[in-house]
Amino acid sequence: MRVPYILLVESNPILAKILLSILRDKLCFQALSATTIKDALTVIKTHLPRFLLLDEVLLDGEGIAFYDYLHQHVVIMPLPTIMLSRHITQCQQWVGQRHITCVPLTTNSDDLAQVLANLLN
Repeated sequence: MRVPYILLVESNPILAKILLSILRDKLCFQALSATTIKDALTVIKTHLPRFLLLDEVLLDGEGIAFYDYLHQHVVIMPLPTIMLSRHITQCQQWVGQRHITCVPLTTNSDDLAQVLANLLN
């Protein structure tokens, strides 16, 4: 049985810990995390997420390439995605027809929690 949850794909362990705390403790979401595209694919094969919270640059590739791969080869329905970006202008150029919302990483944790709450509810 597939349970709705958020999958966080973030290569920075400190940032991943902060984001998981926001998702789980402040927003009360179920959340799993992966640090690489390979790990994220393994998780998605057994637990399809309701949302994807995705870093723009991962250890084994770019977040946007992973998003495109998922939608071409793995998921049937569009998977709403929040792309965490240090380069918000570039991220917004990627959006196009994709179901992606770009969120700047320069935001403090309380502001980020509010942005995520607005986007995920």
